[in-house]
Amino acid sequence: MEQRKFPRIMVDHLRSEMEADGVKTPVHFIDISDNGICLEVNRAHPLHVGQDVYIAVGTVSPNIRGKIRWVKSGEGKKDNLQLGVEFESLLLQPPQHQGEDEMLEAWQGLTQSVSVLESFLYILDSRDMEVTDGQVEDLSGAVYKIIRWMEEHLGPLNLWGALHEIDGGVTIHTLVNRHQHQESDSQHIRGRILQAATTEMGVLEDNRAYLPGERIVLECLDLKEGQSDLAQKLGNLLGRRLTLWTRILMKNIALRVLAEEVERLRE
Repeated sequence: MEQRKFPRIMVDHLRSEMEADGVKTPVHFIDISDNGICLEVNRAHPLHVGQDVYIAVGTVSPNIRGKIRWVKSGEGKKDNLQLGVEFESLLLQPPQHQGEDEMLEAWQGLTQSVSVLESFLYILDSRDMEVTDGQVEDLSGAVYKIIRWMEEHLGPLNLWGALHEIDGGVTIHTLVNRHQHQESDSQHIRGRILQAATTEMGVLEDNRAYLPGERIVLECLDLKEGQSDLAQKLGNLLGRRLTLWTRILMKNIALRVLAEEVERLRE
């Protein structure tokens, strides 16, 4: 019997869309696990191992970033290719509606009785339960609200993702971009973020700080005096939680697709 670290769920009826190098193309899913997906696509689209792709998994989650790990000829039509795509992260998009201001006000009220760090741990623990219980399908709103709360204590922030590649390189990408940079500064700032992600050490420059966490870099645009240690602690905690939440959501996606497949077979 085949032994796999991540059990597969066969979903050969499911069709969706994939984006690679800015080009969108229809795809036919074959199976899915909480770590990745096997899909089939027309070979007219140039695809290769190591390429970054973005996948929509039906109505479950429209924002999954992945990397092609293997490519082979399709088992169905000769003009098709089969791809093995490893999930890397859920993409965070600006919420269409800010909402839940009452929740933010409640979070702010926590710091009146306990420390900022203790308040942050409480916020993360509450999100843990919501994600685990399947109450959260999209991390975007949850993470944006957390960043807004952090800004009240640390000043303006941006959040970057840092993917450590198999070859030892690091790829950075924007997760939460609340504060635009001037075009003339963008390349310099990306260099500092990449430095922090690669060395896994904070980079301080004037009143700015670039603080690495697990798979993230917290960019502090105007860090309040004496707050660098607190910012680093919060960044580390948030990075670890994002990794955990992403894995849980991937598993929830796989389980939901399985439920949909079971329901389809019953019909």
